[in-house]
Amino acid sequence: MQLKYRADVLPLVGSPQDERFAEGFRMNDFAEFRHFKYLLEVLVQEGFRPAAENLYTTPPNLCKQAQEFQEQFHLRLYRKLRDNRIARTKTGTALIPIARSLLEHRDEAIAALQAVEIGAIHTLRLGSGTFVDKELFRAACELHREFLPSCVGSGGVVCRVLCNAPLRTFAEF
Repeated sequence: MQLKYRADVLPLVGSPQDERFAEGFRMNDFAEFRHFKYLLEVLVQEGFRPAAENLYTTPPNLCKQAQEFQEQFHLRLYRKLRDNRIARTKTGTALIPIARSLLEHRDEAIAALQAVEIGAIHTLRLGSGTFVDKELFRAACELHREFLPSCVGSGGVVCRVLCNAPLRTFAEF
């Protein structure tokens, strides 16, 4: 499979012909949530020592994790300063909201799975205005039925969406 380089989507170091670029692009499985958690803290604290204290780990461990991540993906997230601090690069600054969002989505996904596990989700209530896009609403309901087929849905536009029952809106009654 030939990889296509799009500078507007993947502004990575290296040219499209650079083998390191293609290798890094294919090896995204190397990245783990802990990498994003560690890097986020290092970048926000602008140093390894304060980040290590907040994460209950050691600065050499954080430094090693950050170095491996940057080498694996050919990124430069920070520059080291003389006073044992770091200065974020543009890429490092961009990583902060990305990492926060990723970790937030991870937490939401786990919370949703735990709610399903303990049976805390019984009814889905959906509300909408009169100008709701029917196809978008139908897609949301179908996605919900796929994830939770035994969950009952009710709301402003939907009137009791059960398991595999057809989706009905008030306009269809």
